[in-house]
Amino acid sequence: MCNVLKILILLCLLIAVSCLKSNQLEQKSQSTYCVTEVPFRGEWWHYYERGLSCASGFFWEKAEADFREAIIRRGNEKKSPRTYGRHFLSLPYHDHGYFPHRELGIVLFKQKKIDEAIQELTISYSNFKTARAALYLDRARKKHIQHNHLDYQPPMINITSPKLPLWTNQSSVLIYGVASDDSYIQKIIIKKQSIPIPISKKEILFSKRVSLASGENEISILTKDITGRETKQTLMIHMDRIGPGISIDDPSQSIKIDNNKIHIKCFVFDQSGISKIKINQTIFNYDGETEIKIDSEFPQVNDDNFLYLQAIDIAGNCTSANIDLSKSMAIIDRPGLLADASGAVLANRMLYKPSQVDSSPPEIEILHFHDPLKIYSTVQDEVILEGYIQDDYRVKSVFFNTNRIDFRGRKNYFKFVQSLNKGKNVIIIRGLDSSDNPTRKQITIIKKIPEIKSIEKRWKLKLSNIQTMPQLSDWNEIIVRFLETALFERKRFNLIADKSEIPDCTLKLFVAKTPSFVEFFADLYDRSLKKIIAKVNAHIESDSSEKEFVLSRQIIKSLSDEIELRLTQEVPLISGKISEIDLSNNIITTELGKASLLKPFMELIVYKKQNFEEQNFATIIQVDDYQSMASLNTSATFDIECEVITR
Repeated sequence: MCNVLKILILLCLLIAVSCLKSNQLEQKSQSTYCVTEVPFRGEWWHYYERGLSCASGFFWEKAEADFREAIIRRGNEKKSPRTYGRHFLSLPYHDHGYFPHRELGIVLFKQKKIDEAIQELTISYSNFKTARAALYLDRARKKHIQHNHLDYQPPMINITSPKLPLWTNQSSVLIYGVASDDSYIQKIIIKKQSIPIPISKKEILFSKRVSLASGENEISILTKDITGRETKQTLMIHMDRIGPGISIDDPSQSIKIDNNKIHIKCFVFDQSGISKIKINQTIFNYDGETEIKIDSEFPQVNDDNFLYLQAIDIAGNCTSANIDLSKSMAIIDRPGLLADASGAVLANRMLYKPSQVDSSPPEIEILHFHDPLKIYSTVQDEVILEGYIQDDYRVKSVFFNTNRIDFRGRKNYFKFVQSLNKGKNVIIIRGLDSSDNPTRKQITIIKKIPEIKSIEKRWKLKLSNIQTMPQLSDWNEIIVRFLETALFERKRFNLIADKSEIPDCTLKLFVAKTPSFVEFFADLYDRSLKKIIAKVNAHIESDSSEKEFVLSRQIIKSLSDEIELRLTQEVPLISGKISEIDLSNNIITTELGKASLLKPFMELIVYKKQNFEEQNFATIIQVDDYQSMASLNTSATFDIECEVITR
C-alpha cells in the first residue's frame, strides 16, 4: 500500500514538472506569459492559446514555434471551431476564434520576416477576412515594397463613365472607374468621400454617385498607393437645369399662315448650347450653338391650328412651345417696336420706343400650377416648371428663386427643373419687363418620402444574442446600445424590437479583447435563404506595445459604426435604372455593376420612376462589371422607364 502511494506521488510530481516544462513559463513586469488556462496536453488549441500568451508578452520566437505547431495539427482557420465533441474553442483572455496563420504572420512581421509574414497573412485573409489580417498584410506589403524599391510609378485612374466633357440636367452623376498601381491601391477619395477598401489591391473597380450643383462642378478623384504615392484627377461636369429659351417678338407679326405653310420668326438660345430643334415634323440638328435665329416656312400638319416647337440643349433639357395659331394671329400689334434693318425679329441691339409709359407688369403662366393658394404635394425629388412669360413691350428676365433666365421678346417660353427638399418647399417666380415692372408667383410644394424608400420597405433586422468574453460582460448593454444607434441612424435596415414580429435577417455579434486589441465579428443571417449572407469584422489595435489596451465607450462606438458601415457595404441600399427587359424569360438588366457591390442573392423592388409606384420584385442572379441581371418574381408588363432599388 505504501509503495502504491509513493508511485502515485511520483507520478503527480512528474505530471506537474511536465506541465511546467510544456508551458515554458516566462516572467516580465510581474506578469506570466507562455501559459494556458488548462493543463497543456499538446492539442492544437493548447499550442494556439500558448502562442497567443507568448505574443502578448512579446516573446516572438516562442509564439512563432507554437503557431507553427498549431497549424501542423489544424491549419483550417475558423471563427468558432470545435475542440472535441460539442465543445467550442474558448480562450478566456484572448481572441474569439482560431486564426493561427494570421497570428503567425503578425509574429513574423514583428520579427521583420516580411516575406514569410506576407505568405501567412495572405493565407489567413483568404481563409477568413478579418480586419486585423488586412491591417498587418498591408503593413507587410508596404515594408516589402519599400525595402526592395518596387514602387516605380504613381497610381493610375481610368474613368470609364461618364464620357467627358459632360453637360447634364441630372441632379447627380454615377462615376465608374478603375484605379490601378504597380504596387497596391490603398485609398480612393471622390469629392472628399472615401471609397471603402477593406484591403489594398493592384486594381480596384469603383463607382460613386455624386450630387451636382447648378453650373460647373469640379469633382476631384484622389488615389493613393500603399507607399503613399498619389494621383489626382479632376472631372469637370456641368449641371444645367434650365431649358432653352424660345423668344417670339410679336406673335401676330412673327407667325403667319399662307397656303398651308407656317412662316415663323423666333430666336432659340441656351447657355450650354442647342443640340436639336423640332418644328412640327421638321428636325434640325446643331453642334452646341448658344443662339439660333429661325426665319423659315414649315408645312401645316393636317390643317392643325397649332405650331409645335421644341428645343433641346446638350444637357438634355427640353423646352416646348405649343402655339395656338388662331389666338396668336389675333393679337393686335402694340405700337413702338422696331425691327432692325435686316428684318430680324430679335437682335442684341433690339430697341423699343413706347408711345406711353409702360406700367403694366409681365404675365407669367406656369403649366400645371394655376392655383396660387393651393399647396401641392409630390414624391419626386424635383419639379418641372414650364410655361411662358409675356409682356406688352419686352420681357427682360424671369427668376426661379435665385436662378435667372434673360429674354428679349414679347412672348417667351421657358423650362426649369427645381430640386426639392424633404418637407415644405417654397418656390418664388419673379418676372421683369424692360421697364423693370415686376410680377411674382409663389408655388408651395410638400415633398413626401415615397413608400418604396421608407424604412418599412427595407429588410427587417433583429439583433440576436451578443457573445462576449466573461471579462466584457459588463459592457454588453453598452455594445447593444451603440450598435442599435448605428443601425438606426443610417436606416439601411428596418431594426425591429418587437419579439412577435418575424425578421428577414438576424444579426449575431461576437466581441473579443486581448491585451493589445479589441475585435467585433458580425454575421448577417437570411432566414429565407437559411444561410449567412454577410460576415463583417471591425478591429482597433493599441498604439503602444507596452500598455494594455483599455476599452472605452468611444472605442465601442467606433467599432459599432464600422460594423454597420461594413454591413451596408456588403448589402448596399442602392437604386438604378433598368436598361433592358426580357419578359419572355422574366429577366431584367440594370445599370448596376460590380462596383455597386450587388450580390446574386439580393432582392430588388421594381418601381415606376414617375410616381414611385411598386411594380414587381426581382432577385439578382448575375453581376457583371457594368450591369447586373435579375429574375422577376412574377410575370408582369411594365415600362423600361422603371427603376430598381434594393430592399
